[in-house]
Amino acid sequence: MKKSLKVLFGVSALALLFTAAPVMAAEFETNGDNTTTGSNSDNENEFEIESEVESEVENDAEIDNEAEVDTETGDNDVEDNTTVEDFTTGEMNVTGEWETVANAGAVLLGADDGSLSGEANFVNDTTGSDSENENELDLEHEVELELDNDADFWNMLDFWGESGDNDVEDNTTVGGVETGSGMLELLVGSWANNDAGWEGAGDSSLTLDLTGENTVTGSDSENENEFDIESEYEVDIDNDAEVDNEFEVDIQTGDNDIERNTTVDGVTTGDGHVMIGAETIVNSGGSMAGANGGGIDVTANFVNDTTGSDSENENELDLEHEVDIEIDNDAEVNNEADVEVNSGDNDVEDNTTVGDITTGDAHVELNFFNEVNSN
Repeated sequence: MKKSLKVLFGVSALALLFTAAPVMAAEFETNGDNTTTGSNSDNENEFEIESEVESEVENDAEIDNEAEVDTETGDNDVEDNTTVEDFTTGEMNVTGEWETVANAGAVLLGADDGSLSGEANFVNDTTGSDSENENELDLEHEVELELDNDADFWNMLDFWGESGDNDVEDNTTVGGVETGSGMLELLVGSWANNDAGWEGAGDSSLTLDLTGENTVTGSDSENENEFDIESEYEVDIDNDAEVDNEFEVDIQTGDNDIERNTTVDGVTTGDGHVMIGAETIVNSGGSMAGANGGGIDVTANFVNDTTGSDSENENELDLEHEVDIEIDNDAEVNNEADVEVNSGDNDVEDNTTVGDITTGDAHVELNFFNEVNSN
């Protein structure tokens, strides 16, 4: 008898995946003119612009693959018989393939995520004497992008197979005694948070074209063009992965008692074959590929031309640009295998005639491949 179990878990566990949708770019155009102002007048054009983009993506995946397999063709009692033909126990074959994928390709992507472009043209022209003329632009541009991927995998297999542990005792004539072989082949693949990061063509950028002119200003006048620009760009990518692979395998084709028989033709115990392959790739390929990282492009043209006596003419640009990019990849991988293959531990005692005694071979192959936090 051949006992064959195919424990095939084609587990393609894809967590509910969220990605950030592209945010449309914003544009503005402002024009401030104080032209032909009266003497002793107070003239002001003030523009306040706030642009804020906040995108937060969080993917959590917890996947447990657990299998307990118990196969038994042995543990037989063959006793007190006159004649027993060949005695053979069945084979035990178990194959499995587990594949788990989570948070793959989770990215903050977009051609222009929160980009802002604008034009501001300020002019103080032909201002009156003793007048105060001001054009002011106060611009705040903030982009905050956050991606958080968490994956927790647990793969556990407990396999016990027994074709041995047979009692063949007190028989007169017994043919060949042969126990079946035991075979386990298991492939486990765990992939999490791969290709998870920031990809984009233009990404977030700030593009400004600024012009400030004080032309033909009156005597004792105060003429000012003021630009106050604050730009902040922050990207936070956090990938956390924990993978635990635990395998416990016990194959027994031996531990047979063959005792007090008159004639036994021969004793052969089966082979034990174990092959386990585990590939774990987590937090790999996530990068800032293709990102400009909050690029800024500002063109400013300032002119003071034909200014009046005792006049105060000022063009001022105050620019603050801050870029903060943080990528944090944490990975913990534990591979544990407890494998026991026993084709021996047989008691062949107090028999009159016994043929050849052959115990089976033991083959164990364990292959673990881990790749974490690589770009």
